[in-house]
Amino acid sequence: MSEASSTRISNHPNSRTLTSFARLNHMQCLGQFAKGFFVGLLDGCFYIIDQHAASEKVLYERYLSELQESHSNQFEFDLPK
Repeated sequence: MSEASSTRISNHPNSRTLTSFARLNHMQCLGQFAKGFFVGLLDGCFYIIDQHAASEKVLYERYLSELQESHSNQFEFDLPK
């Protein structure tokens, strides 16, 4: 996740950051607050997720993947003079 959405709230040794969107499918959603944050439980840990930052990260990863795929489908060759 982006820096904004994965910053630890405390320096407690048991605090964690969510680093994979794939894991969100397993999160128990507890609700939403302040019109911009999801609250959920995953593997016994409580998470607060910035919806805006998470959305930007998903779009960034999608566009990056599409860009990498489009470059892999291009061929370079020399034109005759």
